[in-house]
Amino acid sequence: MLNEINISAVQFRKLATLYSIGSTIIVVPAAITADAHQDAWIAALFGVASGIGLVLLFTSLGKMFPTLKLMEMNEKISGKIFGKIVLLFLCYPIYLSAVKFFTM
Repeated sequence: MLNEINISAVQFRKLATLYSIGSTIIVVPAAITADAHQDAWIAALFGVASGIGLVLLFTSLGKMFPTLKLMEMNEKISGKIFGKIVLLFLCYPIYLSAVKFFTM
């Protein structure tokens, strides 16, 4: 059986913030400038701010429910049926970002 590795909320916050900023600086500018032209910095700034907001949301949830995993937290907060529906909307973007990350 594999050993479970846990990271702290501070480690997660640093990891996700640096990933968000790094991907915004490296990957996103070409796509943003195609539509936003000289105002691309505003879109990039909004993207970083929303990413940091999500990181803060996840770390606060982690502090509220330290023993639960993200999917278990979702079911506890949203209920059994609605939690499973929301679970699908959480899993698909995570899957897409993992596929994008590993195919780069």
